[in-house]
Amino acid sequence: MADPLGQSNPISAQITGKQALQKMAKALHNLNYQGTVAFLRNGKLEPMKYFHASHNGLEQERLLSLNSPLREIVREHGKISCLYKQTQQRKVDSRPLDRSFLVDLPETIDELDDTYAINIVGEENIAMLPAYVITLRPKDALRYGRTLWVEKQHFLPLQAIVYGPADETLEQLVFTDFSVQESLPFVDSQAGNPSPLANNPAPLPLTEANFIINNLPAGFHELFFTRRLMHNEARPVDHMLLSDGLAWISVYMEYKKLPPMPTATAEPKIVPAVGAINFFSRPLGDYEFTVMGDAPRATVETIAQGIQLRNSQ
Repeated sequence: MADPLGQSNPISAQITGKQALQKMAKALHNLNYQGTVAFLRNGKLEPMKYFHASHNGLEQERLLSLNSPLREIVREHGKISCLYKQTQQRKVDSRPLDRSFLVDLPETIDELDDTYAINIVGEENIAMLPAYVITLRPKDALRYGRTLWVEKQHFLPLQAIVYGPADETLEQLVFTDFSVQESLPFVDSQAGNPSPLANNPAPLPLTEANFIINNLPAGFHELFFTRRLMHNEARPVDHMLLSDGLAWISVYMEYKKLPPMPTATAEPKIVPAVGAINFFSRPLGDYEFTVMGDAPRATVETIAQGIQLRNSQ
């Protein structure tokens, strides 16, 4: 493709981009499929075996690494676990909101209308399977562009690329082999020596947060809020997750009184991006706020600068 977000091969599709994405959203949850997928993130390429099992409304997503460190990552029932094969140690964490290892989409694709232009721009073969090429072009500079290659028969994603402001590739995944199965087994995600779940609290009402975010960028909204202890210490950290349906932004508030700092050192901290992930930290009152997510730097900075302590209104 000469233009990564533009025209590909001639189009013969009798379906719109939004319709294809709606079918994909359902297929991702309801079908049983497996394959070998390569992830390109932070300049590193990692091939993994991928499995998705679905039965009676339940689903389990699993990744097996093919290179060291050998590990198995499982997502199911609001939690994610990672088993390190050599030591048999398993780390477990809760996920108040399930997110696919492959591609995330909102339940209703119409939610993207105000912020992305969605179009089928061609058809190509990925892993020897015909696929629609679908572009999601941002309508402003506050989010990344994406291109998805969606398999034409089952509407499952075979390739996905996240593009930066200059159409540079930030992240990519592609299947090198892929198949849909009648059924796949669920694995036991309790094997090994699991870490405790005590520090994985349930979501709290958004009004429990001791901060608010003014002037959220268009399309972004709060999904959930949690409070947990920091590194097994007696100081909690607030976490609020935001999304526009494709991008995910986390806001962390550390309940740690900061030592007095000269004005020169109390400035916001901008950390260099890691792949598609940007970071921005700023002190506010006695607290430190960190905003991070798969969005341009201007987006995380805008969100960080819009934070206000609730009791300061």
